[in-house]
Amino acid sequence: MLASFGLHALALAVLLGARLPIAVPLEELIWASGPPPQEELLLHDAALEPSEVEPPVGDADVPVELIDPGLAPLGSLSDAAAMARENGEPSSLAEGLAGELGSLIGAGGGGRAMFDSGLGDDPTAQFFGKKIEGRRIVFILDNSGSMQGGRLETVVAELLRCVDLLEDDQEFYVIFHSDMVYPLFYPDPVDRYIRPTDANKRLLARWLDTVELCLGDSVEEAIAVAQMIEPDTVFLLSDGRITGEKKMSYLLAGETRPFPIHTFAVGMGASIAGRRNLEAIAAANGGEFRESDIPAEMKDLARRQPRPYHNEVPGEIWGRNVKPFRPRR
Repeated sequence: MLASFGLHALALAVLLGARLPIAVPLEELIWASGPPPQEELLLHDAALEPSEVEPPVGDADVPVELIDPGLAPLGSLSDAAAMARENGEPSSLAEGLAGELGSLIGAGGGGRAMFDSGLGDDPTAQFFGKKIEGRRIVFILDNSGSMQGGRLETVVAELLRCVDLLEDDQEFYVIFHSDMVYPLFYPDPVDRYIRPTDANKRLLARWLDTVELCLGDSVEEAIAVAQMIEPDTVFLLSDGRITGEKKMSYLLAGETRPFPIHTFAVGMGASIAGRRNLEAIAAANGGEFRESDIPAEMKDLARRQPRPYHNEVPGEIWGRNVKPFRPRR
């Protein structure tokens, strides 16, 4: 009980404590584990400024939405994370993941989303042509340097289109991976799935506009995070450039995961190895592989509004763990 309270207090501190720029207004967020859509209430009528937030004295002083942050679980280490540990990966996400995510999750438990899984036989939303099946959906998306040239713009447009078609009782979470794992609404991450309400769709679009490109690859850590929050389905978008035998072995360990992983790529061109990697990951995890070209309008958008790319020195918000690439001599 004390451990659970400590985790909740830590999550509350992360959500309402000292913030970096580009903060997500908590009062606009509709939680997945909150009341039904017709009864949903915003947390507050005015934006919460860090200086206005008083530390809670007891549960009675804390909004019910924040007393138990994470009925959708960002919780205990699962089989996937255990396998990562056996393969030499971090022994806990709090220990091994940089940034707010490690602090938010900690090494303790969380809880389960109070929703049944499964939506029946008639899903309507699609992600690059793959129908969305299940109630809890996690999108793991690449924001490494390979996503230049309109690739990231293509992914963002497809994600927004997909979320716009989700059912009211579905819930989703988004994770980016590059130099580190970036949870939903980073640098002010939330620790639970959210519903596809109009307010949340606006927040998502606003946040996706802030995503920057970073040198690095943390795809296996992103999968470990996804397994911790017990999704029904994972949609993994990557360039397929996965190096390291241990990393690939972990991604291929589909028998440790009770959910499918569908893999996707955008603008792969002649990347035979990348395509083979993503096909293998999907096959090992009961999923499918799909790829898409880059629409001309997305290439044009990337030229007109290029996103920052952190590949030489760490950034202040995005790219904090960037390690400059130095070719071997």
